[in-house]
Amino acid sequence: QQQQQQQQKDTVSTITNENSRNSDDGFIAVDACCGKGVFSMLLCYLAAAPRSHDQLQNDQWFAGLSRIILLDKNQEINWDHIQAANANHEQEKRPFLELWPGTNLHEHDSITERLLLAS
Repeated sequence: QQQQQQQQKDTVSTITNENSRNSDDGFIAVDACCGKGVFSMLLCYLAAAPRSHDQLQNDQWFAGLSRIILLDKNQEINWDHIQAANANHEQEKRPFLELWPGTNLHEHDSITERLLLAS
């Protein structure tokens, strides 16, 4: 079981590093204490949903959303659903879901620094 958890962490790390983006790609949403990432998944798909001309003015903020960072202290969450969503995010023109498992929000200095580097 520990080997499986380590493989999952390695996969998360690889996916996150391979899909890093620069600040020219738009803004980043941060989902603190994300749990399984349900809110982030919903936001990701809403950002890609087709809109009519009437809705565009009300939902323009979605246009600049380039990725969503999911923060959670729990390192044992099964992220398969997030990895599956990321597999075709570019084709579906959805924001990338970046995982930061094992993030302790009480270590706010290191999180702030990491978020600044990510943006």
